[in-house]
Amino acid sequence: MVTTILLPVSSSTTLSSLRSLVLTALQATASSASHDDPDLPALPSSANDIALWRLEAPEKQADGSASEKWVRLRDEKSGADKWGVAEAEEIGVSFKSADGTFPTPVVVRPVDDYEEQ
Repeated sequence: MVTTILLPVSSSTTLSSLRSLVLTALQATASSASHDDPDLPALPSSANDIALWRLEAPEKQADGSASEKWVRLRDEKSGADKWGVAEAEEIGVSFKSADGTFPTPVVVRPVDDYEEQ
């Protein structure tokens, strides 16, 4: 299941406030999710169990292909203007796993699906 959430962000938005917004938005849309797909993992109970990621420019591989590289946003004190994310860019989200780590996000874009078909 892929979910896109559009959230208001200003230059003074902090990571902790954005994580709280993400959790609130997911909770608001998740009421029927378990009925739609019982294999979906449960949402975290705390915004601290959410990691936010910035997508860096694709790196060219030796074979000419490009791979995505996600960089975790960690600066809790600075506002959004310091994150290196332009307006309308994607921010990836991941939830803390059982071992306490945050996996990098996996983003499936509609255009990616179309090209594979």
